[in-house]
Amino acid sequence: MADYYQILGVSRKASQGEIRSAYRKLAKECHPDVSTAPEANEEFARLSEAYRVLSNSELKTLYDLGGEEQITSQVSNQRRKSNLRTQRDAYHSRINRVVDEMLEEERLESQSRSHAVMIVVTLFTSAFIVALLKPMILDSIITKILAILLFVFGIKFLYQNLQNILEKYTYMPDVPSVTKMIEPPKQPFSRSIALAFLVLGYLISLVLGTTIGYYCFDDGKSGPYLDNYYLMNIFLLPPIAVLIIGVWRSFIAKMDDVFDI
Repeated sequence: MADYYQILGVSRKASQGEIRSAYRKLAKECHPDVSTAPEANEEFARLSEAYRVLSNSELKTLYDLGGEEQITSQVSNQRRKSNLRTQRDAYHSRINRVVDEMLEEERLESQSRSHAVMIVVTLFTSAFIVALLKPMILDSIITKILAILLFVFGIKFLYQNLQNILEKYTYMPDVPSVTKMIEPPKQPFSRSIALAFLVLGYLISLVLGTTIGYYCFDDGKSGPYLDNYYLMNIFLLPPIAVLIIGVWRSFIAKMDDVFDI
């Protein structure tokens, strides 16, 4: 085992200044560009390694304790610790990524449920209010044209959203088969039950609104309660209400994303 102090020609108590001075002196003598000796490269490499160790206070302490073996052992331990730390960090990163994905899935699912509830509740509520109050907002040709245009967009918006809701939260019963095992559905409701709920809920909202409006608000002076105006209201206005509320919620959500509220 090489003695780095002997290579540099200094004592073990030599200061950093003495070690640096000795290295510079010997480096000038044995540098391959200066020395013509055949072993100049090897000698200069040993000299540089000795200076690298002894000029570093941490490596010098390790060398004084156990020589090159102590340095090699320490470096191996550091590499092993570094590898363990890298593996641990990678594991934590993977766990954090999985947790983040789960939280994101829950957030998206919560948004999806909230949107579905908003569509259905707005449809039922608007049908009830329109049947109850018979709002006088379609009394001019301009409002009628505007209502028809909004109705076209509203009915398309309502149809697309109800279709998405049915596909996400309902299932079509499988046809029984002796060769195929029927798996339990992932969706909570059957398609027929969901459609029945939508139709009955809408009709009940209309009936309740009409009944309460007829007995509480109708004075009999404006003609029959169930006139053409009433029919036009319950036909045009609920999809428009769903469209307006849906667009407003989308706008608020985009503003939240923009300003990170």
